[in-house]
Amino acid sequence: MGKNARQPASYSEKVKSFLDATDSPILFVGKIVWVNTDLLPCTIANSRTTTWSVSKVLYGFDPGKKIDARFWSCGGVEPQFKSQDEMLVIAYPESWSGWQGMKESVVPATEANIRVARKALDDYLRRKVRELVRPRRGGPLRPVLVFEGLLTDSGPTREPGPCRSTVPASFAVTFEVGKILQGSWAEKKVTVAFTGCGPLPSPPYRSGQRVLVFALRMEPEPPTFFRAGFLLPPEQMAEATAALQAAERTP
Repeated sequence: MGKNARQPASYSEKVKSFLDATDSPILFVGKIVWVNTDLLPCTIANSRTTTWSVSKVLYGFDPGKKIDARFWSCGGVEPQFKSQDEMLVIAYPESWSGWQGMKESVVPATEANIRVARKALDDYLRRKVRELVRPRRGGPLRPVLVFEGLLTDSGPTREPGPCRSTVPASFAVTFEVGKILQGSWAEKKVTVAFTGCGPLPSPPYRSGQRVLVFALRMEPEPPTFFRAGFLLPPEQMAEATAALQAAERTP
Protein backbone atom coordinates (compact mmCIF):
# COMPACT_ATOMS: atom_id res chain seq x y z
CA MET A 1 0.00 0.00 0.00
CA GLY A 2 1.40 3.42 -0.93
CA LYS A 3 2.54 5.98 1.62
CA ASN A 4 -0.41 8.26 0.92
CA ALA A 5 -3.07 5.55 1.00
CA ARG A 6 -5.74 6.48 3.52
CA GLN A 7 -6.14 3.99 6.36
CA PRO A 8 -9.65 3.39 7.77
CA ALA A 9 -9.88 5.34 11.02
CA SER A 10 -13.33 4.96 12.55
CA TYR A 11 -14.97 1.80 13.84
CA SER A 12 -17.47 1.94 10.96
CA GLU A 13 -14.73 2.28 8.34
CA LYS A 14 -12.70 -0.58 9.80
CA VAL A 15 -15.76 -2.84 9.87
CA LYS A 16 -16.60 -1.95 6.25
CA SER A 17 -13.04 -2.70 5.12
CA PHE A 18 -13.12 -6.08 6.89
CA LEU A 19 -16.58 -7.07 5.63
CA ASP A 20 -15.81 -6.26 2.01
CA ALA A 21 -13.11 -8.97 2.04
CA THR A 22 -15.39 -11.66 3.52
CA ASP A 23 -18.26 -14.00 2.69
CA SER A 24 -21.02 -15.03 5.09
CA PRO A 25 -19.98 -12.89 8.08
CA ILE A 26 -21.72 -13.24 11.41
CA LEU A 27 -22.32 -10.72 14.18
CA PHE A 28 -22.90 -12.12 17.64
CA VAL A 29 -22.95 -11.17 21.30
CA GLY A 30 -20.83 -13.36 23.53
CA LYS A 31 -18.38 -13.72 26.39
CA ILE A 32 -14.78 -14.83 26.22
CA VAL A 33 -14.29 -18.33 27.62
CA TRP A 34 -10.63 -18.88 26.82
CA VAL A 35 -7.82 -16.96 25.15
CA ASN A 36 -4.29 -17.89 24.17
CA THR A 37 -2.16 -15.67 26.40
CA ASP A 38 1.16 -16.19 24.57
CA LEU A 39 3.29 -13.18 23.65
CA LEU A 40 3.03 -13.21 19.86
CA PRO A 41 5.65 -11.91 17.39
CA CYS A 42 4.45 -9.06 15.16
CA THR A 43 4.12 -10.86 11.83
CA ILE A 44 1.19 -10.98 9.45
CA ALA A 45 0.71 -14.71 10.02
CA ASN A 46 0.22 -14.60 13.79
CA SER A 47 -3.27 -15.09 15.18
CA ARG A 48 -4.59 -15.27 18.72
CA THR A 49 -6.97 -18.17 19.28
CA THR A 50 -10.04 -17.54 21.41
CA THR A 51 -13.16 -19.40 22.52
CA TRP A 52 -16.49 -17.63 22.99
CA SER A 53 -19.86 -18.55 24.44
CA VAL A 54 -22.53 -17.16 22.12
CA SER A 55 -25.62 -15.63 23.73
CA LYS A 56 -27.24 -13.96 20.70
CA VAL A 57 -26.72 -13.96 16.92
CA LEU A 58 -27.56 -10.58 15.38
CA TYR A 59 -26.60 -11.27 11.76
CA GLY A 60 -25.78 -14.31 9.68
CA PHE A 61 -25.83 -18.04 10.33
CA ASP A 62 -26.00 -19.41 13.86
CA PRO A 63 -22.50 -20.73 14.74
CA GLY A 64 -23.71 -22.68 17.76
CA LYS A 65 -23.44 -22.05 21.50
CA LYS A 66 -19.64 -22.00 21.50
CA ILE A 67 -17.23 -20.78 18.84
CA ASP A 68 -13.46 -20.83 18.36
CA ALA A 69 -12.19 -17.78 16.49
CA ARG A 70 -8.76 -16.52 15.45
CA PHE A 71 -7.82 -12.83 15.48
CA TRP A 72 -4.68 -11.26 14.06
CA SER A 73 -2.58 -10.31 17.04
CA CYS A 74 0.78 -8.82 18.00
CA GLY A 75 2.43 -8.77 21.42
CA GLY A 76 0.43 -9.41 24.58
CA VAL A 77 -3.25 -10.15 25.05
CA GLU A 78 -5.39 -7.23 23.93
CA PRO A 79 -7.71 -5.62 26.53
CA GLN A 80 -10.91 -6.69 24.75
CA PHE A 81 -9.93 -10.36 25.18
CA LYS A 82 -9.50 -9.89 28.94
CA SER A 83 -12.98 -8.49 29.47
CA GLN A 84 -15.63 -10.61 31.17
CA ASP A 85 -18.43 -8.39 29.84
CA GLU A 86 -20.64 -9.32 26.91
CA MET A 87 -18.92 -8.22 23.72
CA LEU A 88 -19.85 -7.79 20.06
CA VAL A 89 -17.87 -9.96 17.63
CA ILE A 90 -17.75 -10.03 13.81
CA ALA A 91 -16.24 -13.13 12.20
CA TYR A 92 -16.46 -15.19 9.03
CA PRO A 93 -15.95 -18.91 8.29
CA GLU A 94 -12.77 -20.04 6.56
CA SER A 95 -12.90 -23.27 4.61
CA TRP A 96 -10.16 -25.07 6.54
CA SER A 97 -9.23 -23.12 9.65
CA GLY A 98 -12.52 -22.29 11.38
CA TRP A 99 -13.64 -18.76 12.18
CA GLN A 100 -11.58 -15.66 11.47
CA GLY A 101 -12.53 -12.65 13.56
CA MET A 102 -12.01 -8.93 13.35
CA LYS A 103 -10.14 -7.71 16.42
CA GLU A 104 -11.40 -4.13 16.07
CA SER A 105 -15.00 -5.36 16.06
CA VAL A 106 -14.70 -6.74 19.59
CA VAL A 107 -16.34 -3.97 21.60
CA PRO A 108 -18.80 -3.89 24.51
CA ALA A 109 -22.29 -4.97 23.44
CA THR A 110 -23.94 -1.63 24.15
CA GLU A 111 -27.05 -0.51 22.29
CA ALA A 112 -25.02 2.18 20.52
CA ASN A 113 -22.35 -0.26 19.33
CA ILE A 114 -25.00 -2.75 18.22
CA ARG A 115 -26.70 -0.07 16.10
CA VAL A 116 -23.43 0.85 14.40
CA ALA A 117 -22.51 -2.81 13.76
CA ARG A 118 -25.97 -3.71 12.47
CA LYS A 119 -25.96 -0.77 10.08
CA ALA A 120 -22.53 -1.85 8.81
CA LEU A 121 -23.86 -5.38 8.14
CA ASP A 122 -27.04 -4.07 6.47
CA ASP A 123 -24.96 -1.80 4.22
CA TYR A 124 -22.66 -4.75 3.46
CA LEU A 125 -25.62 -6.87 2.32
CA ARG A 126 -26.88 -4.13 0.03
CA ARG A 127 -23.40 -3.76 -1.51
CA LYS A 128 -23.08 -7.53 -2.02
CA VAL A 129 -26.47 -7.76 -3.73
CA ARG A 130 -25.82 -4.72 -5.92
CA GLU A 131 -22.39 -6.02 -6.98
CA LEU A 132 -23.99 -9.33 -8.00
CA VAL A 133 -27.10 -7.94 -9.70
CA ARG A 134 -25.74 -4.73 -11.22
CA PRO A 135 -21.95 -4.42 -10.74
CA ARG A 136 -21.63 -1.35 -12.95
CA ARG A 137 -23.77 1.68 -12.18
CA GLY A 138 -25.95 2.42 -15.17
CA GLY A 139 -25.25 -1.03 -16.58
CA PRO A 140 -27.78 -3.77 -17.29
CA LEU A 141 -29.13 -6.17 -14.68
CA ARG A 142 -27.35 -9.51 -14.69
CA PRO A 143 -29.21 -12.85 -14.83
CA VAL A 144 -29.31 -14.11 -11.27
CA LEU A 145 -31.16 -16.86 -9.46
CA VAL A 146 -32.08 -16.13 -5.85
CA PHE A 147 -34.00 -18.76 -3.94
CA GLU A 148 -34.63 -20.41 -0.60
CA GLY A 149 -33.43 -23.96 -0.81
CA LEU A 150 -32.16 -27.03 0.98
CA LEU A 151 -28.43 -27.72 1.03
CA THR A 152 -28.22 -31.39 0.02
CA ASP A 153 -24.43 -31.68 0.02
CA SER A 154 -21.54 -29.42 1.03
CA GLY A 155 -19.13 -30.34 -1.76
CA PRO A 156 -16.19 -32.76 -1.96
CA THR A 157 -14.51 -33.98 1.20
CA ARG A 158 -10.76 -33.59 1.53
CA GLU A 159 -8.01 -33.41 4.10
CA PRO A 160 -7.93 -30.16 6.13
CA GLY A 161 -5.53 -27.53 4.84
CA PRO A 162 -5.19 -24.75 2.28
CA CYS A 163 -6.41 -25.21 -1.27
CA ARG A 164 -3.32 -26.21 -3.27
CA SER A 165 -4.75 -25.84 -6.75
CA THR A 166 -2.49 -23.88 -9.13
CA VAL A 167 -5.49 -22.58 -11.10
CA PRO A 168 -8.67 -20.87 -9.83
CA ALA A 169 -10.48 -23.84 -8.33
CA SER A 170 -14.21 -24.41 -7.95
CA PHE A 171 -16.43 -27.15 -6.57
CA ALA A 172 -20.08 -28.05 -7.06
CA VAL A 173 -22.80 -27.88 -4.40
CA THR A 174 -26.36 -29.11 -4.96
CA PHE A 175 -29.51 -27.50 -3.57
CA GLU A 176 -33.17 -28.44 -3.63
CA VAL A 177 -35.03 -25.38 -4.91
CA GLY A 178 -37.88 -23.96 -2.83
CA LYS A 179 -39.24 -20.43 -3.01
CA ILE A 180 -37.68 -18.37 -5.82
CA LEU A 181 -37.13 -14.69 -4.99
CA GLN A 182 -35.64 -13.69 -8.35
CA GLY A 183 -34.98 -15.43 -11.66
CA SER A 184 -36.51 -18.61 -12.99
CA TRP A 185 -35.72 -22.31 -12.67
CA ALA A 186 -38.06 -25.18 -13.49
CA GLU A 187 -36.08 -28.09 -12.00
CA LYS A 188 -36.35 -29.32 -8.42
CA LYS A 189 -32.58 -29.17 -7.90
CA VAL A 190 -29.78 -26.87 -9.03
CA THR A 191 -26.00 -27.19 -8.91
CA VAL A 192 -23.96 -24.10 -8.04
CA ALA A 193 -20.20 -23.67 -8.38
CA PHE A 194 -18.32 -22.18 -5.42
CA THR A 195 -14.78 -20.84 -5.51
CA GLY A 196 -12.14 -23.00 -3.79
CA CYS A 197 -11.44 -26.70 -3.34
CA GLY A 198 -14.37 -27.42 -1.03
CA PRO A 199 -16.22 -28.38 0.94
CA LEU A 200 -18.30 -25.51 2.33
CA PRO A 201 -17.05 -24.68 5.84
CA SER A 202 -18.83 -26.49 8.64
CA PRO A 203 -19.92 -24.74 10.75
CA PRO A 204 -21.94 -22.84 9.70
CA TYR A 205 -23.07 -25.00 6.74
CA ARG A 206 -24.37 -28.56 6.90
CA SER A 207 -26.36 -30.93 4.72
CA GLY A 208 -30.11 -30.61 5.25
CA GLN A 209 -29.85 -26.91 6.13
CA ARG A 210 -32.22 -24.33 4.65
CA VAL A 211 -30.43 -21.37 3.10
CA LEU A 212 -30.97 -18.38 0.82
CA VAL A 213 -28.84 -18.79 -2.30
CA PHE A 214 -27.64 -15.92 -4.50
CA ALA A 215 -26.20 -17.25 -7.77
CA LEU A 216 -25.19 -15.79 -11.12
CA ARG A 217 -26.40 -17.52 -14.28
CA MET A 218 -23.38 -17.93 -16.55
CA GLU A 219 -24.89 -19.74 -19.58
CA PRO A 220 -28.23 -18.99 -21.22
CA GLU A 221 -28.72 -22.49 -22.61
CA PRO A 222 -28.66 -25.93 -20.95
CA PRO A 223 -26.64 -27.24 -19.27
CA THR A 224 -26.98 -24.01 -17.33
CA PHE A 225 -24.03 -23.09 -15.14
CA PHE A 226 -24.52 -21.07 -11.97
CA ARG A 227 -21.71 -19.41 -10.04
CA ALA A 228 -22.26 -18.77 -6.36
CA GLY A 229 -22.60 -15.25 -5.10
CA PHE A 230 -23.20 -15.89 -1.42
CA LEU A 231 -25.51 -17.59 1.09
CA LEU A 232 -27.74 -16.18 3.82
CA PRO A 233 -29.91 -17.75 6.52
CA PRO A 234 -33.62 -17.80 5.56
CA GLU A 235 -34.38 -15.58 8.56
CA GLN A 236 -32.89 -12.72 6.53
CA MET A 237 -35.34 -13.09 3.63
CA ALA A 238 -36.90 -9.68 4.28
CA GLU A 239 -33.51 -7.93 4.20
CA ALA A 240 -32.50 -9.91 1.10
CA THR A 241 -35.71 -8.97 -0.73
CA ALA A 242 -35.27 -5.30 0.16
CA ALA A 243 -31.64 -5.37 -1.05
CA LEU A 244 -32.73 -6.96 -4.36
CA GLN A 245 -35.40 -4.32 -4.89
CA ALA A 246 -32.91 -1.53 -4.13
CA ALA A 247 -30.38 -2.98 -6.58
CA GLU A 248 -33.00 -3.10 -9.34
CA ARG A 249 -34.05 0.52 -8.68
CA THR A 250 -30.50 1.90 -8.61
CA PRO A 251 -29.57 3.06 -12.14
